[in-house]
Amino acid sequence: MINSISDSSLANTIFGQYNNINKEQITNQYEENNQNQDKIEQKSNKEQKLPGELTEEEKKEVEELKKRDREVRAHEMAHLMAAQGIAISGPHYEYKRGPDGVMYAVGGDVKIDVSEVRGNPEATIRKAEKVERAALAPRDPSPQDRKVANEARMMKNKARMELMKKKQEEMKKAYENNSGNSGFKEINSTTNISGSINFLI
Repeated sequence: MINSISDSSLANTIFGQYNNINKEQITNQYEENNQNQDKIEQKSNKEQKLPGELTEEEKKEVEELKKRDREVRAHEMAHLMAAQGIAISGPHYEYKRGPDGVMYAVGGDVKIDVSEVRGNPEATIRKAEKVERAALAPRDPSPQDRKVANEARMMKNKARMELMKKKQEEMKKAYENNSGNSGFKEINSTTNISGSINFLI
């Protein structure tokens, strides 16, 4: 799941160390998550049950939790890989203890910066497109992911309108400047009839 932060100053202040996240950091984050999971499992070893001690219903629940754990981790890593440059934090997971005593990831999120690039609609458009790709990166985007993607599309459309307005104003200003400098050169009564008239284009 993608969690968005639209206040750029807040994002930079609290999570600034993640603003330039790259593939190496993503790999390190992935390994760190696995190490943390190993530690959690080690702590719960005393409470674990042997496979033979589980009921058929508990075994079924364990298999479902294992499948959910794999799906959640793959989902969040897909977000993180697609969010390079706008990721504010690596995956955070929610855990549930299974009947076997092991902690399994059943939910998670990746925080990303979705704030506009002030005064730069072109950059805002590029950022919005990246946010949308990051939100929809997993095979099965959650409702929250789709909400963030929709917000990114709205931000992109707004930036496109601002860019169009900016270009129209620039064209208008250029036209007015050219109009002010163009026209006929005045010929006074002493000018030779064979003199030339200059047009400024």
